[in-house]
Amino acid sequence: MSDHVERTMGQAVEQFIAYYRGLAQRAGGVPRRSDFDPLDIPEILPKVWIYGRVDGDYLIRVTGTEFDDRYGGDVRQGDSIKGFLPPQAHARIIKRLDKVLEAGWYCHGWSNVADPVSDALIERAYGPMLDHNGAQTLVIGVTDFGSVLRRWGDMSPPRVAAHIDFFDPLTGDLREAGFDPD
Repeated sequence: MSDHVERTMGQAVEQFIAYYRGLAQRAGGVPRRSDFDPLDIPEILPKVWIYGRVDGDYLIRVTGTEFDDRYGGDVRQGDSIKGFLPPQAHARIIKRLDKVLEAGWYCHGWSNVADPVSDALIERAYGPMLDHNGAQTLVIGVTDFGSVLRRWGDMSPPRVAAHIDFFDPLTGDLREAGFDPD
């Protein structure tokens, strides 16, 4: 097992990385959307999401039930991810998603969220997918919110420090460590 998987905190992320790499290996590269079968990963499905790149933004294609729980049911298919992300995080996340699509690599990372209620880690892994036309416009991922349960609402979001590493989906080899989109 790759070193980065052994460093993960959450079993959901570990399962997702193994599943995604299996899809990529069977596809011989970036998997197609049709390769993804939710029945293959029922334990982590509530944490899984798919976004589609459209005109410089990402639209929600699919989200697991954990997103509804976290964001109070405000996450809807076809909506922009801008609708549920803190404003200062949106540009950084767009850059990360773009990098995944441009490079064809998957990533693993975490954000340390500090606020008066919790000091928690949000862990993510995501990779590119081909749409039904064979274009690399989709990103599939998993987010483990851990103990972060509170909504942003009208509050100012806490500062977020992040660490993101990118990996080759076929070999699992590290391609870029500590990506900083700022």
